[in-house]
Parts: sequence; structure tokens; C-alpha cells
Amino acid sequence: MKKLIVFVFLCLISIVYAKTQDVQDKKQVSEKSADENKDSAGKNLDVETPEIKVKKMSNEMTAVFKKLTIKLKNTDSDTAAAAVINEFNAVMRSYDKKAKAIKAEYPDYNFSQQNEKFEEENKRMEEAMFQLLEVIAKLVDKYEDSEVFKKAIEEIGSSVSSAETQE
Repeated sequence: MKKLIVFVFLCLISIVYAKTQDVQDKKQVSEKSADENKDSAGKNLDVETPEIKVKKMSNEMTAVFKKLTIKLKNTDSDTAAAAVINEFNAVMRSYDKKAKAIKAEYPDYNFSQQNEKFEEENKRMEEAMFQLLEVIAKLVDKYEDSEVFKKAIEEIGSSVSSAETQE
């Protein structure tokens, strides 16, 4: 079970990093179109640039990870913990869809070359995710005999695997 948690943890880190890279790739495409969409004073007319979308998504994910960490810390049963982990699984699937939508919206944008612009957001998001995964790891030990908890944990693995195959 501990090996599964380590595997899931590493997969989640790689997915979050890959999603950030994808979104950052799209940013470069939007810079080209942003130059074409300036008014006579040189002010950009686009309000929702790829950078803004990536930063918003990173900040949203950070907030969700923190919220779920608190929820998990406050659970008092395997069933309650499993419910929060299932909520986490649903959130990860929704952000996977959001990242793909941003990438589709800016297909020529090279997000991976914009890492430095998202360094602060990425760091906060990774810290929040690590805190969440630390709590999950502790609960794995606590509820190692719980079938409902094991099923929720396995769902993390399967959702991570399906997201990786779609990349």
C-alpha cells in the first residue's frame, strides 16, 4: 500500500508539472496574437491571456489542495477520508480538462518556455500538493485495513494513469 502511495505521489507530481508545462507552452502563442491585438496606445486588448489563465488555474488548484488537506486532517473515519479523496480525484479530473482546454485554445503557444513566469505559482501549488499527499500517506497507515479507503486510493492511481496516457 505504501508503494502505491509513493507511485501515486510521483505520478501526481509529474502530471501537475506536465499540465503547467502545457499551459506555459500556450502562452507563447498568445504573445504573438497579443501583439496583433493592441490599441493605438499599445495597450493589449486581451484581458484573458494564456498567462492569466495559467496563473488563475494554478492559484485555484493551490486553494483546492489546501482546502482538501484541511478536510482530510479533520476526518474521523475511513469513510469520511475516502469521500475527501474521491473529491480530490474529481478535482484532478476537472483540472485536467481545464488544462487541455487552455492548450487547445492556444495550440501554437509554447508554455514550456515560460517556466520562469510561473515559478511562484508552481512553487505554491507544489507545496500545497505535497502537504495534501503527506496527509494522505498518514491516513494510508491509519486505514490500511479499510476497503472503502483502499478503493479511493486506487482511484487516484487509475485517474493518474488515464491522465498520463492522454498526454
